[in-house]
This record gives sequence, structure tokens and C-alpha cells, in this order.
Amino acid sequence: MIKAVLVMNTQGKPRLAKFYEFKPVEQQQEAIRNVFSVLCSRPENVSNFVDAESFFGPDSRLVYKHFATLYFVFIFDSSENELAMLDLIQVFVETLDKCFRNVCELDIVFNYSKMHTILDEIILGGQVLETSSTEVMKAIEEIARQYASTISACPTVMVSIKLIRHSSKYETKGLKQRPMQSILFQNLFQDGGRGKIISIKLPNSGVSAPNWYND
Repeated sequence: MIKAVLVMNTQGKPRLAKFYEFKPVEQQQEAIRNVFSVLCSRPENVSNFVDAESFFGPDSRLVYKHFATLYFVFIFDSSENELAMLDLIQVFVETLDKCFRNVCELDIVFNYSKMHTILDEIILGGQVLETSSTEVMKAIEEIARQYASTISACPTVMVSIKLIRHSSKYETKGLKQRPMQSILFQNLFQDGGRGKIISIKLPNSGVSAPNWYND
């Protein structure tokens, strides 16, 4: 079983951390720090395999690859083959390269949800689902097509309603200032963490609130 997948930069900042065994947040953060301390102290000409029992529990092994400013790390138990895990890291990186055209750290930072989608097509619940980057790309493209067709067919379904009572007052022409209640619509599917919030008419007021954007 795969216990965790980590992607971190050469300063030790985690860019992706997915644990397939439950660990409290404090233990996850400590494990990430321990992994980085091991990786940054290893010379370039040594093995990519590390015994991880001291900081990840019994029957734990670690395999990693270093690409530019990023470390890709898989932690797993004895039921998984070490060389197969090394190949799986390569599959993950190749798929990211195909999606982002030579993936870099900023691609991961600004496309966090897409990173998780790609990883979920390769590993789910700690088990390997797919070992071909071509097949993973087909699955990702199919997800994108389904999303696009859903948006075009029924765009109004793709929003969530948030009812927010504002303590501030709006100054409106022809009306006295008074507290108002507005309904905001925010896109459920956000591109790189950016969503657009649009306003509609305020209920029982006949007044529209200004457009707000969440960049």
C-alpha cells in the first residue's frame, strides 16, 4: 500500500501532500519536515530509496526523484515494489508535463486541484490504479469534456447559493441607507482557485448590489 505522496520544493515547502493513512495534522507536518531533512542531506550520487520507519512508522519505505526545484516522494510499505514506485513517480511527472507543457513549481501552486485530479487517476486509497501516462491523460481529457458539456448544457446548475447578511449599508439612489441582505452566486468550479462572484437583485428591495470579484 502507498502511505503518502509528497511534492516539496528545495526549501522544504510542501506543494502537494496526500496521506492515505490517517495521521493528525501535527504528525503530518512532522513527517513532512522529517522527509525533507532526509532528502536535503543526501548526496546526488546515492540511492533513491530510504528506510522511513524511524519517522513514518513500521514497514515504511521511501522513494524519491528530484526534478529541478521539486522533490517527488512516495512512501509505501513492503507490499509494493520499490522499482515500480520509482516508475510510478515517472508516470506522475510525465502526465504533469503533458498537462502543463514542462511542469514547473508555479504550475503546481496555481493548479492545485488539477494536481489532485491527476494523482487520483493514478493512485486511489493507497492502491495503484493506472501506470500509463497516456491512459491517465485520456481520463483527464474525458473529465474536461464532461465538465465543458455540463457547463454549456446547464450553466445555472454550476453555481452554489450563498446567503450573506452584510453589516455594512449600501447607499442607493432614491432609498435611505439601511442594512440589506444579498444573495451571492459563486462558481463551484474555480480555475486555479479563482472564482467570480456576481450579484443579483436584492430581495424585496428592487436594488442591485455591485458586482464583486474574488481574484
